[in-house]
Amino acid sequence: MDMHSVAIATALGFSKQDDEHDRMQTFEIRARIVRRQALTAAMLQMLLRFLRVASLTWATVVVLGGFVGDVTQWDFYLVTALLLAESFRLFLLRIDAKLLPRIPAGKEVFLRDAIFIDWQHVVATIIDFVIQHISASISVVCFGLIVHRLAHVNSHPFSNDTANLAPSLWIFYILAITNTLIGYISAMRRVYWRCRRLFKTPKSDQLVDDNSLTAFYDVIYEKAIGFGVLEATEVDLVDFAFRKMADDLKGGIHPQVVEKMNREMIDYLYNRHGGISMACEFLKGWDLWRRVAAASLPGFWISQKRIEMQKDLFWRLRDRMYGADKDAETAIRSVQNLAANWAEKHAHHEQEHPLLADDPGAGCNVVDTLVDLILKHIRPTLFFQVKALAACCRHPLVLEHLFQQHNLQISHKAHSSAGIPKDEIGKMLEELVFSIHEGRFGGAHSRAASPGLSDEYAEHHELRCPHQRSRLEALCMTLCSVIYRSNATIRIATRIYAIEILLYVLLHGNQLIRDNTMNVLIDMVDGMILPATDKDISIEADEIKAMETVRCWLSLEEFQAWSEFRVVDMTDGSYSSLSKESINNVVRCIREKITARIHGHSDGNG
Repeated sequence: MDMHSVAIATALGFSKQDDEHDRMQTFEIRARIVRRQALTAAMLQMLLRFLRVASLTWATVVVLGGFVGDVTQWDFYLVTALLLAESFRLFLLRIDAKLLPRIPAGKEVFLRDAIFIDWQHVVATIIDFVIQHISASISVVCFGLIVHRLAHVNSHPFSNDTANLAPSLWIFYILAITNTLIGYISAMRRVYWRCRRLFKTPKSDQLVDDNSLTAFYDVIYEKAIGFGVLEATEVDLVDFAFRKMADDLKGGIHPQVVEKMNREMIDYLYNRHGGISMACEFLKGWDLWRRVAAASLPGFWISQKRIEMQKDLFWRLRDRMYGADKDAETAIRSVQNLAANWAEKHAHHEQEHPLLADDPGAGCNVVDTLVDLILKHIRPTLFFQVKALAACCRHPLVLEHLFQQHNLQISHKAHSSAGIPKDEIGKMLEELVFSIHEGRFGGAHSRAASPGLSDEYAEHHELRCPHQRSRLEALCMTLCSVIYRSNATIRIATRIYAIEILLYVLLHGNQLIRDNTMNVLIDMVDGMILPATDKDISIEADEIKAMETVRCWLSLEEFQAWSEFRVVDMTDGSYSSLSKESINNVVRCIREKITARIHGHSDGNG
């Protein structure tokens, strides 16, 4: 690369960093504005509460209590009507304040997770909109009645000789008119901050998609009303971010929807105020849903610069992968997102894979932990384990690591330092898969049925007991058992990712899989998919991509019955069923991509 190219690349790098810096500064400025607006609204509400109490007290104790026999009938009914209107407005606002926090986030059980319909925002917006507009309308009507009365200032009782009656009415009407004006301003401000996400304009699309600052406004406002302005100023944006994501995930909202709703805040956590170190701390904490929120963040940060350098975060994530609770599921999902992203963007074999770095304290890395979890048959998170390992195995460094680990284990058990060629390992794994298939379906297995293995290595392979097998062999056997399970015990998506892993492993050992093993794999694929078309099964677009990847490598035509499934994908912030045309586009794109990769392998460029 010449100096001119270096200068351009450097300039572009700095430009990207500057853009990121400016975007974070913009978010911080907006957060400060939101905080200020919420505190202002809270102070208006407290002032309104004071004026309401003062006007009610003055009217009941002084005007109606002391001069009820001296005021005109018109003034009597006006004061009474104002009192009743203010009491009714207070009643509505109290209902609003008590009801809104109790509106749950709506969810509909669908597939493995939930379609997220933001009923919490929609219903709360409608209720708040109606109540605040009623409150504003009451203020306008009361204001009009008071102005009409004050326009007739020379009429009785302002010209009456009763001591202090006229000043008492003046004080009440001034309090009442001030109360109505501030009440109207407060109601309209509340309507604006609650409803602004409903108005989509080219400049506000980002605000519509990102509800984090709207929620931040609500938290500051409620804190100021309940505990005071000073306490509200101490609400930390970073702590609020973790709490909000924890609440969203606890409410059953799909992680991809949580990411979409809080995109700016998630970027802010990565780039400001120790968000990464706080995520590491929460991953070790006692609060389950804060752990879930922290475990989600690495998967949300896949597009951040230098995310591959955050090894401490990956090691903390590895610790959370054990177990069967929601935090383990979320941690494995984040690993899958990271691995899938690196498989696409980091194709150079000489690079270090971040998930292969050993944790000094545990002496284990993320990939090995995934393999251990699959071998231990921890069923509640099996789908996420297999999907995550499939994403990892799309990168050649991970496959190379598994093969090198096999070599070390076999050499150690055989008390030999001689390495086994990769193609020999590939042939042995093919024979293992073939023998499992033959044993399952009653065929007679022999080495003649699976030719090509060198005599010395084949003899060593046949003499080894099952407990002497390497982790790679054990993994292939476990994957075969997952693939051959019925749909009633293992979901079809898990089996799809299992055969994807098996195919990647065999292809890494030998790019030309032998015909008999190829036939076994084809039998696995056909037996996996065809029975499912008779059932009402929902699958994700990612499963279609995985299965069509396998079928493409096996030289099979695309599966023609995808439209019989309910195929869902993340669209417009929620899961939605894909049309037949969209499904065909997914299939076409993935097959074109894999076909190009196969041609690269055949040309010696893979």
